[in-house]
Amino acid sequence: MFIRKVLGLVPAILFILVLVVFDSSVSAEGVWTTYPLLKSSDNVDLIPSTGAVDNNNIKWFGTMKGVFSLDGHGGTILSEKNGLVSNHITAIAVGRDNKKWFGTAKGVSMYDDSNRNIPAVWKTYTGKDGLVDDRVRHIAIDKNNVVWFGTVGGISRFDGTTWKTYFPKNINRAYDGNCITGLAVDHDGVLWCSLIYNDGIFSYDGKTWKQFKVDGLNTNNISTIAVDEDNVKWFATMYFYPYCAVFSFDGVSWKKYSYQEIFCHGSVLSIAVDSNNTKWLGTDLGLRSYDGRTWEIHSPANGLPSNFIRAIFVDKNSVKWFLTDQGVSSFDDRTPTSVETEETPQSINLRGNFPNPFNPSTTIEFTVSSDNPVALDIYSVAGQKVRTLVNGRLTVGVHSVVWDGRDETGLAVSSGIYLCRITAGNFTSVHKMTLAR
Repeated sequence: MFIRKVLGLVPAILFILVLVVFDSSVSAEGVWTTYPLLKSSDNVDLIPSTGAVDNNNIKWFGTMKGVFSLDGHGGTILSEKNGLVSNHITAIAVGRDNKKWFGTAKGVSMYDDSNRNIPAVWKTYTGKDGLVDDRVRHIAIDKNNVVWFGTVGGISRFDGTTWKTYFPKNINRAYDGNCITGLAVDHDGVLWCSLIYNDGIFSYDGKTWKQFKVDGLNTNNISTIAVDEDNVKWFATMYFYPYCAVFSFDGVSWKKYSYQEIFCHGSVLSIAVDSNNTKWLGTDLGLRSYDGRTWEIHSPANGLPSNFIRAIFVDKNSVKWFLTDQGVSSFDDRTPTSVETEETPQSINLRGNFPNPFNPSTTIEFTVSSDNPVALDIYSVAGQKVRTLVNGRLTVGVHSVVWDGRDETGLAVSSGIYLCRITAGNFTSVHKMTLAR
């Protein structure tokens, strides 16, 4: 089942909430939730460009005006006024100790809010402390909780006490030859990176640097590196003749996925992997997913606010979060028959239909727990609205409505699977029904 809806974020001093309402659509995939762009106090769109999830499943988003979080009940706003070294956030990572690391154009800020009995602790690190270059582009944290920073001038490593710097190549051109374009740590603790002006990929196992040169993979245009559940490394490129491509490396062999295979003539900007080992690719021409067998295309018709996907991350529940130039969307495909959002208090409870399967009619039962307008609609699995059964305010309590298997014109619909969608306020739930004539 597939739903798209809009939730407002809790406003704060720095931010002014502007609610943008998108049309709802339904399919048999999952639940989409769209969060509109916030506005700064000077009326500038706050476009998230990077994000991460912490150990408590709180989502963190970086913008050019600071950081905001979303925890299902509200959020936290962080800026230079709180302790950030700069509001221009370029990277976010969360350690095993739940410390948040915010990379900026002026250094790194560490935010530790793990002890609720004391105020959060801030620490800032720059070139004066050991960071090779203050312009941080990527952050990765290994299995030993060592933090790696990919910067414009090389790589720095911080174990909580000691800093160490690495120049994989071109030590004499550290000012530009060691600009890191991609950074990730695999499940074995091996660091993988790509550099500007160097063909190939570099890895570092703690002792030795290795360089991999792959036909058609030019480091100049590598945009992102990710590691999947099987420890396979994935490398994506931005637009570069002949178009973008995606490469994977399983430790033995390399595989290339051309732009024809991934259906993209643009740039791949981000890769994330969910708990099912599905790869999600954000591009400037929409979203792609790959389950190991099939590439699929996702677009605003599915639930995205925009085709321009700047970044992707996956939370602790395997919900996918997509950061676009028009807002943030989440996609929850965990439950195939009935999905209820976690982000707002429950206003209704869709209890199901009986009988199911049914012929020719079925009774749909639901509970209303707040005074909100209620809409109950029937959709086909293709997303077309078939019938509206309820549209208005109802009293608090248990309600039921009968669907006679007919559309709005009174014609009997054919056998198949239909989706019952009920909405009240910001809460939406969907249930699958089977008509068997």
